[in-house]
Amino acid sequence: MREMVEQLMREYLPRIRQELQPTTEAPAAQTDERPEYQTWGGGIHRVPEDFALPKATMVVAFQQWMCGSMDQKKSYPPIRQLTAADMSTTNKKKRLSQFRSLMKKVEQHARSRGDWPETPTQEVAAEMFKLGVQVLDMGDEAPRIDQFTWRTIANRVEKRARKRHRTT
Repeated sequence: MREMVEQLMREYLPRIRQELQPTTEAPAAQTDERPEYQTWGGGIHRVPEDFALPKATMVVAFQQWMCGSMDQKKSYPPIRQLTAADMSTTNKKKRLSQFRSLMKKVEQHARSRGDWPETPTQEVAAEMFKLGVQVLDMGDEAPRIDQFTWRTIANRVEKRARKRHRTT
């Protein structure tokens, strides 16, 4: 736990110091954007305490994994930057782990098949998804993969993996 707090402090302290530096510039206009960090539960986090992973189709979830929130009212960083420490409940931490496992497979497969930017646009992320999704073992359901939510796909991939493990 101490290492995690130290890591967060190393990461965010320079940003906080920079924001607190007095400037001669006029203050920026207030916006509805959320700051890059949130404070709750006695710590600094990348998302607010009420953050929940998207209940979205696989392609939208992958875009949020790579690019962050598409909602103008709620600006969140790419989900791949989040850690378990950013989640407020044990259940959310488990979901993040499941989400990360699924999205990493897709991302790694896509990256192995093309030269992709580290921070892609939503459109580029959708193209990455088309290449990377082929790595998931969906059997007969593969043609409909873009119609399922990420949770459905994660559950089915895990179920197929357990089945293969039992037969070997």
